[in-house]
This record gives sequence, C-alpha cells and structure tokens, in this order.
Amino acid sequence: MSLKTLVRDVRVAMDENVTDDGLQLLREVNTLTLDELISHQVETAAQLVLSGANVELLEGGKSFLGASVSLLGRGIGRVQLPADFLRFLYFRMSDWDYGVTDYIVPEDRRYAVQFGRWAGLRGSPHRPVVALVPSDGGMSLEFFSSSGSVAEARYVAKPRLQDAGDDCVMDFPLMLKDALVNETAALACQKLGAVNEASMLSGTAAALMRGASQLKMSQPPLVPLAGAEQMEGANVAEGGA
Repeated sequence: MSLKTLVRDVRVAMDENVTDDGLQLLREVNTLTLDELISHQVETAAQLVLSGANVELLEGGKSFLGASVSLLGRGIGRVQLPADFLRFLYFRMSDWDYGVTDYIVPEDRRYAVQFGRWAGLRGSPHRPVVALVPSDGGMSLEFFSSSGSVAEARYVAKPRLQDAGDDCVMDFPLMLKDALVNETAALACQKLGAVNEASMLSGTAAALMRGASQLKMSQPPLVPLAGAEQMEGANVAEGGA
C-alpha cells in the first residue's frame, strides 16, 4: 500500500465527512501541509487498527518460527519475540494437543501457579499455557510446558512505512485498508481541532475493524421464506373468500 494513494484516500474521507465548519477549517490548510499532517498519522493509525481488529481480518500475521528459545527447566521455555512485535496471534509446540490463541501475564494469579510444585495445576501438552512477559530484549513468550520444539508461531508486527517520498509503502492487510483510511482521517481531524468529525470517522473505523460479519448481524433479520409463503397463501385464501 503506497503512502501517496493512502493520503489521497484519507483526503477524500475527510472531505466526505466534514461539516460546514470543518470544511472551512480544511480550506484554511494548504494542500502540502494537510498531506504532511496526514502522513504523520499513518503509522499510529495503522497500529491502532491492527491492535483492535478482528483476527480473521489480519491475514494470518507473520511467523516468528525460528526465534531464539531458552529452556528454563521442568518443560518450561522462553521464546524471544521479534523487536517489531505488536500483537500475539497463535503458538503451538510440537507435542501439544492444540495450539493457543490467548495468553496470561505475570500479574495474573495463574502465572505463579505455572512455577508451583503441583504438576497437575501447571500447563501441560494436554492443557498448554503461554505467558507474555517483558525481557531484556523486549518481550518474550513463555510456554508451559513441553519437551518438543516450536511448531507454529504467529504474531502481528508493528506497521512501518518503508522507503521515502512517492515510493513510500507499508505492508498492511488489504481487508483493513478502509479502516486504516478512516482511522488516519480521524487522527488528522483531531489534530486540526475537528472533534466531531474525528469521532465520527473513528467510529466508522471501529465498525470496519469488527468486520462485515458483525455489520450484517446488526441488520434486521430477513423474513423466512416459509413465512412469506404462508402469508401469500393467506392472502389468496382471503381473496377467494
């Protein structure tokens, strides 16, 4: 996704969603200044979208298979997460019955249990547990417990603009492009003092981050076909009477 195209789409979103007062505010900002303001919000907006979007819209994220693993004893291990780590998606050891999509943190009371004396309360290949913990190199993932090797490991990376000028691009899930456009527009409007427009655009972005399936669920249910046929039959009966 090129920055040039994204800035253009954000300007369109801002133009379509501003009130009369907001439109006057945009007219007072020259094109180059507005484009620069939008550009400066892109990475922040992208991080917000990726942090809050439904998992099925993230296109699988990236793999951290092959990351450094340290063994801590009793089947407990620690995997160093990449420096650009933003969000955990999935992790599975080779001897686990299933992989995990959720994690605990050191503040969780279940974390201390993983190091306790009672094996039945700790994580195991039949009931795996992972914890996200701070470490010297940033963040690490601790697993409880395993005697195997890392089989699958997925995460969401912090989005970064690459290259410069018109060639500047960012690797970003295509299904979340519209959410990114609206969130970037919201941040730009907020910087300009257009609070109402920012709130509206941010709301649109949040809806898009939940996905089309969630939007469809909010619509009124359709009349079942059988019900429609029964109504038609009733009308015919009334007409015959």
